Amino acid sequence: MLKPNNSFQSIDIEKYLEKDKEKWRIAITSGNEIGELKDATITRLEVQKSKKKSEKETGVTYRAYRDDVVLEGNRKAKLEVEGGHIMNARKYEFIAMEKTGKATVKGREKTLRKQYFATIDLLDIKTCVN
Repeated sequence: MLKPNNSFQSIDIEKYLEKDKEKWRIAITSGNEIGELKDATITRLEVQKSKKKSEKETGVTYRAYRDDVVLEGNRKAKLEVEGGHIMNARKYEFIAMEKTGKATVKGREKTLRKQYFATIDLLDIKTCVN
């Protein structure tokens, strides 16, 4: 369900109240700009705690949503979404790394990258995965 793409990068949790109910929003990022995988993803979990009605119930419900992150103008770029932070339960600020090439430094091959700072509204992630 979480689709790590060989590389979980960050997890951030925000607790908030909505209609007097305690909820959590969790954002998990992944990607692998160096490998063959092109998908960089942000998964949003909507978690709500409720009172148990029976011993079989957990008292916690959740829904998961996930979308790929792409560069405007270069949808095929290999990205890795690095650390991010939820701001005010909806806005998510993160850094995306793009593989741009390779270079040899002191006899060792290194991967060249560009960094992008981005902000999204987590509620724009609408693809349900559970």
